[in-house]
Amino acid sequence: SYGEKSILPTGTVNVTLAGNYSLSYTAPLDLAGNAGSNITRNVRVLELPPLALENTIISSNNSNPTYAKAGDTLTLEFTVNDTIVSNTTQFTTPDQTPSVTINNATYNATLTVPSDPIEDYANFTITVENNQTIRLSVTENDFATNVF
Repeated sequence: SYGEKSILPTGTVNVTLAGNYSLSYTAPLDLAGNAGSNITRNVRVLELPPLALENTIISSNNSNPTYAKAGDTLTLEFTVNDTIVSNTTQFTTPDQTPSVTINNATYNATLTVPSDPIEDYANFTITVENNQTIRLSVTENDFATNVF
């Protein structure tokens, strides 16, 4: 609003598509009756980097962190390069949901190895979604800690 008058620009900006856009409008008469100017504003929408998980580490609190046994705690740590609105972290076992803590962009998912772990217990799936509804799902068994 300019005083009591509205300004309606022409042109559109697609905030989901990188590029240069122009918006034009004519300012209305000012309070002294002076004619308004034709104004063009250029808007540049930048491309965001792709959603990514970084520094993915899985370890245990065992004296050898690459091994875990019943009662040990497995910790999966990863960093996300964007603000996340939805996060699901699941280990191979369907019976346990990990406890997830977030410190800035670093996530820690922990769970305790049960007395009868299944083979490949330390494999995991991470699904994250940012505020632009971009989803990234990673299933990983290369990082698996040896559970015995």
